[in-house]
Amino acid sequence: MALLLRLTLLFSLVLLAGCSGLFFYPQKELLQTPDNQGLEYEDVVLTHDDGLELHGWWLPAATESPKGTVYFLHGNAQNISTHLMNVHWLPAQGYHVFLLDYRGFGRSEGKPRLPEVLEDVQLGLDWLRNAERVQGPLIVFGQSLGGALTAGVMGREQNQGQGDCVILEAAFTGYQDIMKEVMASSWLL
Repeated sequence: MALLLRLTLLFSLVLLAGCSGLFFYPQKELLQTPDNQGLEYEDVVLTHDDGLELHGWWLPAATESPKGTVYFLHGNAQNISTHLMNVHWLPAQGYHVFLLDYRGFGRSEGKPRLPEVLEDVQLGLDWLRNAERVQGPLIVFGQSLGGALTAGVMGREQNQGQGDCVILEAAFTGYQDIMKEVMASSWLL
């Protein structure tokens, strides 16, 4: 009986550890760069205290007087190269744009796990807070998973009042709802 209990516990732990992996669908290969869209850009590397590096793109506004800065957080699949089309038009409209790949996505190191991905979003927000190039209002724009991450990070007490505008597009109501949907289509069940 004790052996059966241990095996059940071990199986449950392995299953739970794998759930985070089922939640994210990162793609390492970049399919395009802002160059392909005729956009000026700069590669940005942010480093966590433990040395893990995250990759992002800074797209400067194409106007002399920027209207603001947009921090764009993408969904749970692919990487910033496939989500660029959501914001490629903003520099021409006078907005700086910062796109960040979470750990395990694109050129960012590591493996995506939910608590750590929230810290990736926080690192990007902290970088923007201290970047001299940020001008005008800070707009935090999260799409799908990025919307849920945006809500989670911007809702922290330390971030109250840090964004002038928060946009949540196609954000979901909770991680449990998404996990139910993902698990329903998984071979595990």
